[in-house]
Amino acid sequence: MNIRTFSLNRENFKAFCYLLIFSLVYVLPIILANFYYIDDLGRLLTGRTGWDGDGRPLVSLLSIILSDGKPLMDMSPWIQILATIVLDYALIFFAKKIIPAASALKIFGVAACGYLNLFMLENLSYKYDSLGMMLALSIFLILFALPDSLGNKKIFLASYNGPLVKTTF
Repeated sequence: MNIRTFSLNRENFKAFCYLLIFSLVYVLPIILANFYYIDDLGRLLTGRTGWDGDGRPLVSLLSIILSDGKPLMDMSPWIQILATIVLDYALIFFAKKIIPAASALKIFGVAACGYLNLFMLENLSYKYDSLGMMLALSIFLILFALPDSLGNKKIFLASYNGPLVKTTF
């Protein structure tokens, strides 16, 4: 696997630009509303991450790095914009895998379906959590869209023909 695996050709880059415009218009009302969820209020008042107890230490580390240490800064709307950019790339990468020889509009149409989910509005509404949630979704999409030639490396346990361990209770 090399860096060309993750590159976008001209059609895919045009679709990425279309999706970027679409997603920024999609998230604009959330940015303009400028309200805090209850999780955001706690982080705003205390400046603590609080994700370690939820099993998300990498999100805590990323937030501390982006905030330049503790206490956490309110970096909205930049976190929400960065979250949409990350998700846009993952959706285009995923659509490129599903329909490899399609036009930019077709790729955009498939990728835009990722935003046509009402739960996506809620995930993007969090000022502190949106990047972590979009990264989790994006990593899943990118791993699924990796080339099939990596199949043996991605799923090495599926070809294991050894004895199965049976447990009894």
